[in-house]
Amino acid sequence: MLTACLVLAALGLVLNSTAQITGAAAQPLPVEEKRELSIEELRKEVNLFDLADLIDPFYEDVLEGWRAEGIKETEGISITINPTRYAAKYQTEEGEKIGLPSRVRTVKELDGMKGDILEWLDEETVLEWEVDIPVTGLYNISILYIPLPGKSSSVLRDLRIDGKYQFNEARRIAFHRTFIDDGRPKTDNQGNEIPPQQLEKRVWREVKLFDQQGMYSKPFLFYFTAGKHRISMTSIREPMAIAAIRVVSPEKLPTYAEYKAYWDSKGAKEVAYTTPPEKYEFEFAELKSSKTVRAGYGFNPTDSPPSQGKYKLNVFGQWRWRVGNDWATWKFTVPEDGYYKIGMKVTNNWSRRLPSARRIEIDGQVPFEELESYLFQYNKDPYMETLSDKNGNPYLIYLTKGEHELKMTAVVGPMAHTIRVLKDSVREMATLAMSIQMITGPSPDPNFEWKIHEQIPGLLTHLQNLFTRFREEVEWVRNIAPNNGLADQLEISAYILESLWRNPDIIPRRLAEFSQQESSLGTRILDLQWSPLEIDYFYVAPPAYQFPSVRTTALERLRLGISNFIMSFFNEYTNVGNVYTEKARGVDSEGNPILRLWIAYGREWATIIKEMIDDDFTPKTGIKVNVNVVVGGALDPSHNSALIMAMASGTAPDVAMGASSLLPVEFAIRGGAVNLNQFPDYEEIATRFRPGALIPYKFRGGDYALPDRQGFEMLFYRTDILGALGLQPPETWDDVRAMLPILQQYGMNFYYQGGYLPFLYQLGGDFYHAGGMYSALDTPQALAAFKEWCELYTHYRIPLAANFYNRMRTGEMPIGVANYETYIQLATAAPELTGWWEMKPIPGHVQEDGTINRMSGGLTAIGGQTGGGLSTVSVIFRDTPYPDESWELLKWWTSEPIQSRFGDELEAAIGMEARWNTANVQALKNLPWPRKDVEAVLEQWNWLKEQPIVPGGYYTGRHYTFAWNQVVLEGKNPREELEIAVKAIDRELRKKREEFGLPWIPRNEFFAMSPEEQAKFVAELSFMSPASSTDDDGDK
Repeated sequence: MLTACLVLAALGLVLNSTAQITGAAAQPLPVEEKRELSIEELRKEVNLFDLADLIDPFYEDVLEGWRAEGIKETEGISITINPTRYAAKYQTEEGEKIGLPSRVRTVKELDGMKGDILEWLDEETVLEWEVDIPVTGLYNISILYIPLPGKSSSVLRDLRIDGKYQFNEARRIAFHRTFIDDGRPKTDNQGNEIPPQQLEKRVWREVKLFDQQGMYSKPFLFYFTAGKHRISMTSIREPMAIAAIRVVSPEKLPTYAEYKAYWDSKGAKEVAYTTPPEKYEFEFAELKSSKTVRAGYGFNPTDSPPSQGKYKLNVFGQWRWRVGNDWATWKFTVPEDGYYKIGMKVTNNWSRRLPSARRIEIDGQVPFEELESYLFQYNKDPYMETLSDKNGNPYLIYLTKGEHELKMTAVVGPMAHTIRVLKDSVREMATLAMSIQMITGPSPDPNFEWKIHEQIPGLLTHLQNLFTRFREEVEWVRNIAPNNGLADQLEISAYILESLWRNPDIIPRRLAEFSQQESSLGTRILDLQWSPLEIDYFYVAPPAYQFPSVRTTALERLRLGISNFIMSFFNEYTNVGNVYTEKARGVDSEGNPILRLWIAYGREWATIIKEMIDDDFTPKTGIKVNVNVVVGGALDPSHNSALIMAMASGTAPDVAMGASSLLPVEFAIRGGAVNLNQFPDYEEIATRFRPGALIPYKFRGGDYALPDRQGFEMLFYRTDILGALGLQPPETWDDVRAMLPILQQYGMNFYYQGGYLPFLYQLGGDFYHAGGMYSALDTPQALAAFKEWCELYTHYRIPLAANFYNRMRTGEMPIGVANYETYIQLATAAPELTGWWEMKPIPGHVQEDGTINRMSGGLTAIGGQTGGGLSTVSVIFRDTPYPDESWELLKWWTSEPIQSRFGDELEAAIGMEARWNTANVQALKNLPWPRKDVEAVLEQWNWLKEQPIVPGGYYTGRHYTFAWNQVVLEGKNPREELEIAVKAIDRELRKKREEFGLPWIPRNEFFAMSPEEQAKFVAELSFMSPASSTDDDGDK
């Protein structure tokens, strides 16, 4: 591997080439002026090809090292630790900083368990226990626990031995809660089934510590030498009670041959009864590890029971059952002792032609090794899977007469090998790219002969190793699944890398292609971590029994197609839940109001909202609501044809949820939305949100929407890399600029795609004068903000675009400003970074009073244009005959308990990836996030301020982005380009005000007024109604 020394030897070339690229751009300050450490000390701290060394080694590598040293599993040892007799208790540094309590207490009885029981109640609390180990070797650790009431998430702890993590995965160990369905599904008046709510069932469980991602089929092994040791655990999330901690020798599972030979020696025989075995439906599990893992809708003609054109909960799992270590159990009964075989109807068509793996247990035990990671092969159609060996011979499982339990757990299976190969390869490709860029710069001169392979010794060897490794992995993958897209992708990557190896002079010219392969393979890692599977029913049958075929015939498919076609004339598929018949517009047969609600979130979102309306809102208010789910574009003013046609035809909704943040003002201009501040309690309801979040929904003294979801930007950073470089996360943009030379010396960079708004607001600027009559981007503050934004790219060479999630994982971009989606990605799909990244409010500017202004918005899309999809709103439309009833619905929907419940049920239905970023400040605190993350978001929300939306305002984002392009890409003068943008914006603002009959006076007349006269003029504008307009075509 290349050392940092070899790379830094080319540092002069790096700086020279950078100077050529940036031209007259200001040069970064020398590192020596910013750091006390010398270059030699930095060289010792960071090896460019070994950034992964900053992270604890992964379990597989540690275990391989133990094996190489001859360390073996112990036998016959079991040590029980009393959890209440801990040797030490203290808070983490983070816990002390934010003042968290550290409550633990001892009880003698809890939920049927008696004895010394430890209740561990608070996050950021560390407990340590002493244990005396009699024999050196490898052990499992098991914990007897029960989760305590919390936010319904799994319990998270870490585990250290003698103060150190033995491997990376020990940084986050999950202890699942246990859930059940709240009865059988309800059926609405359209014949569609509604998923039951998920209830937690508190159960004591003893589990051996496993990898929470399901990457390994066996429990973790931990290494202890003989003597006294300390086991410490940190509370990361959710409270729990512990009745026992055990250090035990690992169990050795038999192979199937050994298992069969054992029971044969006991006289076991194949059962031979002739009555058909019972069919057990998978839909409703006895117990589950997650709210997300539940029944789903199946529409195949062979599904049991059949859907018959309705939404029927007739299968289990599907995409929801994809996360490693998620499990479910089912009960079954056999009539006599003996050998049985198990068959189940399954569908695996999510995995891009790759198998899905499950660990299969009977009565809490995996019977033999082959069921630790059993593969269900890809097939686009359902099929009957008999648990069998590779030759198709059924596994015979010995069962005694009576009731038994089947448990299936999602695991990654053999794809774990490919994931590890890809992680290592992507990391190596990332460091190769960084090393090359240190010499060539980010935009190499295609006409310059770089001879890059001579300047970086070992480059060709790395390329050869990479494409050889990929070709070997192609064979591995095709042995598991002959025809799959992953193998094809690896072949393409190998071909590209080999072409670079054979002709190294073209490497700088194809650097972008090389980086694209790295990014693509990084994204594939995320796909491979999931293992979705749909199961319908199972049999436990005598070995001689022939399971029924589940293949659909051409006639069955034709019959289903005709049936669905006919039903489409009678079913309104956009309706959700109970539909109330309207005798007249918005009135039932008894004269009671019926509201029409459009929801642009998707059917599962709408189903949850409708169920909450029917069991909470309607009983409390007597107001019935018909819900229709619509595509997002139907509630976006740039795609508003569906809404306009509905208004024209008299079928418009009364209320919309999930509307674009651009819609309220666009409709208010045309008199199409209801002003919410006409309701006497509006001001009270508005306190549920940050004041800055409501800015885009104000127009001329009116308020035209309440926010549902609130986007936000945060600073994300790798604590390991910044720590190794001796850097602190920046508080201000000056700090960012100071750290950039150090990052770039090591081929790393800062990520920023947050646009113009943060700089403009932080420097005291604004977007508009006179309530939107003129652009305010002509002020000194606006120009300073624009220059600062542009100079990040022109002077400091941060990338114009990048996949921050992937670059964060590889270490190429260990810090950057990104949005809520990045938080979800890092929390769910980057387990190797657990404990190595954090987030905090974005950098800002120091104000005169010494505070740091961190203003930012949540609607800002790339390029700075307002209206991003991370923030959505609820609106009442003008044509509603029931504005008061509609307002009651909005108040109910945006309330803390309803927002909290919806977020909980949505995450239960879809998973953490759908975690609801509610705009309600109090409800945000109830989301199942680590407390320090919530505190960081709430701190940033104190600085939340959105861009106003005004008639013609779409020109603002468009033209300052044009100006940015001219400055950054073409090297034009910032002042001149911003002046051009201001003129274009002003023309469009005037045009739109005239179009809608809004007052306008020349800019020079307005600025000739005194400040008092200007304020009076703007105040009077707020109370003038726009002239009526027949233009319903939108203003874009």
